[in-house]
Amino acid sequence: MPFTTEQILERRKGIGGSEAGSLFGVGYLSALELYFRKRGEIDDTVEQNEAMFWGTVLEEPIADEWATRSKVKIRRVPVMQWSKAYPWMFVSVDRHIMGDPAGPGVLECKNFNEWRGRALDERDLESVPLGVRIQAMHGMAVFGWTWAAIAILVGGNRLLSWRMERDEEAVAMLVDQERAFMERVQAGIPPKPDHTAADVIAGVYAKGGAAPLVVTDDRVKQLGRECLQFRALTKEYETEWETRKNALKLYMGNVESCEMPGVGIFNWKKTKDKSVTVFDEERFKLEEPDLYRQYCEKRTKTGHRTFTVKPEGDSHE
Repeated sequence: MPFTTEQILERRKGIGGSEAGSLFGVGYLSALELYFRKRGEIDDTVEQNEAMFWGTVLEEPIADEWATRSKVKIRRVPVMQWSKAYPWMFVSVDRHIMGDPAGPGVLECKNFNEWRGRALDERDLESVPLGVRIQAMHGMAVFGWTWAAIAILVGGNRLLSWRMERDEEAVAMLVDQERAFMERVQAGIPPKPDHTAADVIAGVYAKGGAAPLVVTDDRVKQLGRECLQFRALTKEYETEWETRKNALKLYMGNVESCEMPGVGIFNWKKTKDKSVTVFDEERFKLEEPDLYRQYCEKRTKTGHRTFTVKPEGDSHE
């Protein structure tokens, strides 16, 4: 179910199991987006989609069937639980496993479609996506337990499971990574962005309007030089790409697919023609001026920020 406002505020105080993978590039959020969510600078409510809905619905039967096959008892704890040793870590595990000779354990239940589950192999824990393993490891770290189980229902009709033992070195690395991340959140130092971060950054800083800066920090100036360097390379390679692409299109003419053994397949296919309805605004305005004015209204269109660069001494942007 979607988180309540109180749960969202509570979750901002630390890192949960489903979020831990983001610190290693395998989460449902980037590390930068997670950072801004923890700081409350972007909306961190999560709209429940179809996959999330069915994951919630199927969690109980997956857990119950896994427990039946494994001959152990499980317990549901429907509250967030915080680590006593690491106050920046919390968890809401699917189930606690009770009565195993190795002591209590964490059970993580997942629902995969056939395509996502195609590479899973019960004989190989490494076949389980890293993000899922990190989530189980996070649970072990929070409770101090020595093992976890992962149960994945594939395609609605095949239940697979793995036992995962605690790896002290990996747990220590995870704990340190999460601690360092939350220290950055508290200090207001965002993680380094990657090439996918444009929408996140634009969403946080959509307003603009702050006073211009004169930068003297050599590290930032070096970043500026690299921006200019890669912009020039991008333009150069884009030109070369377009030139060669056009030469191939000229060679192909009306041919839609061209195979070059040892090179690749080049496709230049035409989409299907389709009928579309177009509103002739100019004609309507001419023939029905009064009605046109009646349905016209002025609205404010929210502006957006555009990033441009002008090298020093260059009169063109």
